[in-house]
Amino acid sequence: MRLLTLSGLLLMSGAGALGVHAPAAPVSADARVPVTVPVTLTNAADAPDTDALTLSLPDGWRLLAGETTFRLAPHESHVELLTLLPPSTLPAGDAQVLVRTRDAAATLRFTVAPTRRVRAVTTTAPTFDVRGAYDVQWRVTNGGNVTEALQFAARADVDADVQVTPAAATLRAGETLEVRAHVTPRHVVRLQDAGVRLEVRADGLAPARATATTTLIPTVTPLDQQYHVFPLTLTVGGALGTSGSAADFTLHGRGAPVQGDPGTLDVLATRQGFTVTYVRPEMTWAAGQVTGGAAPLDTVSAVGVKAALHRAALDVEGLAGLTARGEAAAALSATLPFAQGNVQFGVSRVGERTVVGGGGRWAGQADGWAAQLEAGAAVNVTGGGATVRANGRVSVGATEFTGAFARTTPGWRDTPRTTQSAALSVSGKVGDAFTYTVGGAVSGETWQRYNVRAAATLKQPFGTLGAQMQATNTTRSVTGTLTQKAFGWPLTHRVNWTADLGTGATSAQYALSTQVRAGGQLLQPSVGLGLQSGTLTWSAGVNGSAALAPGTLLTYQVASANVARGDVNASVNVTRALSGTQSLAVAGTVARADGRWAAGVRVSTTLSMDVPVHARRDVARVEGRVTDATGAGRANLIVRAGGLAAITDAAGRFVFPAVPAGDVTVTVLSSDGPGDVAFMPALPLTLHVRAGETRTLEVRAVTLARVSGQVTLVVPSEDTLRAGGLMPEVPRLADLVLQLNGADGTVRTVSPNADGTFVFPGVTPGAYTVTFAAATAARLAAHDVTLPAPLTVAAGAQVDAPVRVQLRPRVVRFEDAEDLTPTTP
Repeated sequence: MRLLTLSGLLLMSGAGALGVHAPAAPVSADARVPVTVPVTLTNAADAPDTDALTLSLPDGWRLLAGETTFRLAPHESHVELLTLLPPSTLPAGDAQVLVRTRDAAATLRFTVAPTRRVRAVTTTAPTFDVRGAYDVQWRVTNGGNVTEALQFAARADVDADVQVTPAAATLRAGETLEVRAHVTPRHVVRLQDAGVRLEVRADGLAPARATATTTLIPTVTPLDQQYHVFPLTLTVGGALGTSGSAADFTLHGRGAPVQGDPGTLDVLATRQGFTVTYVRPEMTWAAGQVTGGAAPLDTVSAVGVKAALHRAALDVEGLAGLTARGEAAAALSATLPFAQGNVQFGVSRVGERTVVGGGGRWAGQADGWAAQLEAGAAVNVTGGGATVRANGRVSVGATEFTGAFARTTPGWRDTPRTTQSAALSVSGKVGDAFTYTVGGAVSGETWQRYNVRAAATLKQPFGTLGAQMQATNTTRSVTGTLTQKAFGWPLTHRVNWTADLGTGATSAQYALSTQVRAGGQLLQPSVGLGLQSGTLTWSAGVNGSAALAPGTLLTYQVASANVARGDVNASVNVTRALSGTQSLAVAGTVARADGRWAAGVRVSTTLSMDVPVHARRDVARVEGRVTDATGAGRANLIVRAGGLAAITDAAGRFVFPAVPAGDVTVTVLSSDGPGDVAFMPALPLTLHVRAGETRTLEVRAVTLARVSGQVTLVVPSEDTLRAGGLMPEVPRLADLVLQLNGADGTVRTVSPNADGTFVFPGVTPGAYTVTFAAATAARLAAHDVTLPAPLTVAAGAQVDAPVRVQLRPRVVRFEDAEDLTPTTP
């Protein structure tokens, strides 16, 4: 039907004839939702009249209710309610139904509001993959009533290359499209589940998503499953810039040196030196760049060796080596632990200087309070001078008091004069909204320097307020902050005022910053306004990060402390994962200050590796061969053992060189070849293997056969029935049960289809008989049953086994007839 522009005009013809009227306003309609509209019929003539309505319905529309034939008296009007059912796919826009009588016509107008709905479902995805590439397929449906321009993207949650076809498409209302992704996993060394998510995007519509999960099974035994390995990470880099060039490297490893060792070996090497540390619960030793001293305040750094013994009642540590100045260094310290802390003491000698020191730590708590105290002292017994330090913390409810004291006299570590400091602060929380900190410190040889500070935060419905104040001998500063949300974005306002008491200069700044997240990107812009000694300055900056591609991350920062002067400081860093064990990083910086430019670039690569130390002592070797019935090898079978897979070679051989000792399940996941296949011994098969054992498994693949046929029911002929007897009860074929009996005692059952056909699929070669199950055989005992002869089933054979049942007439005996005689009420 041709759709007309809806004008609301009533079409009528024939003066004094039967008229039909429709509502002037359009009626809302939705897909598969019945809609009822009134139609007014009028007989303008002086005589009664009979007629029928004719509806010209658009494609897919149906009339559900309403009388289409009518009889009207002279000058009578009648309202008929017509209920229409729109189709399941209803395009947005206008639709109309033309209603006719013999003499007139009217248009029912409908308007369909636009609805947008896009769905994606996974239709095809392999349950596992061992070959390193597979395909996933989704069905995308436009379930709305408007045409959609769609873009498709797919991403794996593991390291993999994903290619989507198509990348974009336009779907009309109700249309579907198959979207395919070719997935190539990279660096599969462990059994893992890979999720590939399709994302379907359309402007102004929430993305539709569907995820397909496939188990990735490695075919190469991981190195750390065959050998005990020591993990190492090597980073090599170089920098070049306006200030010169430099190269560096870092080699770091941490792990058990041999299998089963309870200790941890830590190796660190750089251009500046190296350190090797071995830690066990009862001892520690280190070589290379080591530190020690007369604990806890004296510290000696040297290139040498260090050892420590750990006992429940005493820890002892010793060091010997050479300092960077070439002086001989040695140190010995001891720690005595007790329930609430420890006591430390020790002695060190570097060159001609000897230091003796000691200290300790105590912590305690009771109802409503907790306290902690640390103190130490050290004396240079050779040249004089000493140092002492103490700090403590006491918490009472939500209030915490902290204090610290330090004093060093001349002669200690080349200190020319006495230095000392003391600090005290109190912090707390009032309710859930208010926190505060107030403190002060004094320092100097005569306590001539001071520093007083206070800070507080207050949470309010509109945001969080913060205030800080600091006063020293030379400066005063006040800072205020407001953190709030506006337009869905977190905003931070910061105001600062600073005064220099020496010069009398003052400065004030205001800064505004926010944070925006969009997809995989993070953006943190900021802008500021400053006033210093009557000069107005602007500052601005932005930093953020973005995932450029799977495995590639970009971070950047651009800032200017004085936009008008052209000061700028910018940096960018790109990190790319080249493989599961290697990455590349490129960083660049550009800066301009006081009219001078500086720039630099740094390139570094990081390689992670497992260094084999020795063969593992807790694994076994499982190997074998898969053959067919003739003894020839079956190639390209995927054999799985635990979390590993192997593909049989041309001779059918497979090997798993390192299977963890214990129970392992061996099975075949797939085969290349026609027909169903069974394996002997039956798979999956669970093996118990011991460490160091080599287990050989011989598997024979047998192509399964198929036994099929048809059950034929033959009813007695009319001549037979006339000779005596009644028509027997004819059983339903689907109620019969056939049985396939194997010579090995196996039994399988099946019920025929409505036409009597039946199939026993996946039959192992051997000798079989086909019978009826006991209950069915008892039911058919009075009839003639012809069963197939014993069957010899060969591999891959299609065996026909027809069954014939000749039903006998039902014989009515005298006593049966007597039983059937109706009784008189």
